[in-house]
Amino acid sequence: MPATPSLIAERIQHVAESSNIQQLDVCYGGAADQIGVQYSAKTSSASSETDASAGNRRYLIASITKPIVAMAALMLAAEGEFSLVDRIDSLLPMFRKAAFRRIKVRHLLTHTSGFPDMLPANTELRAAHAP
Repeated sequence: MPATPSLIAERIQHVAESSNIQQLDVCYGGAADQIGVQYSAKTSSASSETDASAGNRRYLIASITKPIVAMAALMLAAEGEFSLVDRIDSLLPMFRKAAFRRIKVRHLLTHTSGFPDMLPANTELRAAHAP
């Protein structure tokens, strides 16, 4: 049986309640008409400050996307779309500057490109998630 939106919402609510999580927000992409579908479950133990509207919230997901992007890049490389030793400035117009000419696709996949760990303009989100 395919997962319907109501079934997904019920399961998220069940996980939140059975795990004693005050609030659980989930966003996923499914079929073309379901890209970015968001669900939020709020349990009875949630404080009054807990906001159950996940739609406006920004999340720091950082490294979780890296294996997905890396796998997609490796699949494209295997299909001959580009080589891991291609310069990124030949593939991505935004990197057509002298400073990026030595960076190759493999550098991006091995975290050896020299790029900082996060965008510097992301200070508000960084501060919110600082230890």
